[in-house]
Amino acid sequence: MQIGSNLKFGLNLSACIPSSAGTKLTPKNTMKDFLNSIGINIGLTIAGFLGSLILLPKQRNWKMQLISVFSGSLCATYLAPVVIGFLGINAPNIEYGIAFLVGFSGVKIAEVLEKKLLKTLNNGSHPQRN
Repeated sequence: MQIGSNLKFGLNLSACIPSSAGTKLTPKNTMKDFLNSIGINIGLTIAGFLGSLILLPKQRNWKMQLISVFSGSLCATYLAPVVIGFLGINAPNIEYGIAFLVGFSGVKIAEVLEKKLLKTLNNGSHPQRN
């Protein structure tokens, strides 16, 4: 019997319901698969989250602290791979250190990357439209 086998997010809850033999069914899709499908590497996110916690004492109120942690985590999740690719780093496991630093510096790294991207686009290094 399959109850709740496919939810809106593609998660399989049938693993939580015992089968008639008393063993649990294996899930087809896990939460990690779902997060990877939307571009979230949980290791990078955690590293960025921990990096963003360092600057919390500098923030004056809880709203700014929450924004700082959230933006640091998001920047690490989505910008750490960009920074790693931009710097051409191929060493194993260094991505978590880079994510920690990106989470620490958060929005500042996003500003630097935006300026570099706009400079590249404005210098005409992209194909011209007809």
